[in-house]
Amino acid sequence: MLHDHLGSSSAIVIDIIVTTAKDLHQPGVCLERHSQNVSQRISVCYQWRSSTPPIGSTRGQIWCYTGQRRQNDMGMYWYNSRWYDPVLGRFIQADTIVPEPGNPGSLNRYSYTQNNPIKYTDPTGHAYCVDSNCSVLMHPVTQNYIIGRSVTVQQMAQSITEEMGGVDDLEAMAIISDVTSESYHDWSRYLSNMGEIFIGTEKTGTLALLSAIMAGGCGGIGREPRDCSGNTAYFLDTGFHEDFQDRHNQPYHVWGYIAQTATPGNPLINDFNTVVMSQWANLVHEVVQSAVNLDNGFGTSWQDYVLSEAGMEIGYQITYGLIASPSELGNTLRRELGPSGPGSKGRLQYLESTFGSLRGSP
Repeated sequence: MLHDHLGSSSAIVIDIIVTTAKDLHQPGVCLERHSQNVSQRISVCYQWRSSTPPIGSTRGQIWCYTGQRRQNDMGMYWYNSRWYDPVLGRFIQADTIVPEPGNPGSLNRYSYTQNNPIKYTDPTGHAYCVDSNCSVLMHPVTQNYIIGRSVTVQQMAQSITEEMGGVDDLEAMAIISDVTSESYHDWSRYLSNMGEIFIGTEKTGTLALLSAIMAGGCGGIGREPRDCSGNTAYFLDTGFHEDFQDRHNQPYHVWGYIAQTATPGNPLINDFNTVVMSQWANLVHEVVQSAVNLDNGFGTSWQDYVLSEAGMEIGYQITYGLIASPSELGNTLRRELGPSGPGSKGRLQYLESTFGSLRGSP
């Protein structure tokens, strides 16, 4: 059984022969085509008519929209929490919960995935998919993000990047943090996996920034095409506070400094990495590179400079236990780096008025 991007049946492989809707009238084909309307979406369903259906299936069994199966004796489809009648084109039961009471789209309890079945699916009957690959789901009661079934953290991050990169980069970063923290509850494994995602290295502490440079232009997910040729899904600066926007990949930039300074339970290393390594790296990368016109000052800006300082502050909070667990970091990113946050607290304006713009400033 082959599926489309929503998991709906689209073809079946039989003895290495792919049977699709085009072949349904050919002799010997053991499929029957049906149509179904789910929230005004027409879907193709397939039914075995042979005497030898595949393992786990029965004669007359039908697969339909998002892989749901029709109850043969009732002619209706079970969507894990309620029944759907394909004749009426409606669910015959209300949703068992109101997923988001503050969202008007959720108040219609007979709707499906907020009336957007082309983009979202609901494999559990109680949660809807955040991205089209369904690698991340939103739990409607706890409002927590859940990683999809049989999806790795790296696959999840790539899917979120494809969905939200350049649209809301900070929220994409925060969602990736939220979902990763559901899989890795301790700082060590969480930081390593987040480092692999954003800067291409699991190193944290003293060697993080150097390791990120050594990982190269394609190190990490969401790198810009200038750094990683041919990359079509990448991060920019949307969703960040305007003090931190310079038209480049800000999740990559800020995570480098978080990884460098986050040393949970080891404040001495944090102090060394912040005062010596990170501050000097920030000065050289932004100010010195701009002054000597290295690479025409590409990527140098005071916006980057103050974002690096914000990353160091978050690393400090992780080290000293002010952010108690990885599950809190997603909201910390939203709060500290988002448009409603404190921004650079006037630091950007001071640097620009005192020293002027750097060569890569927007």
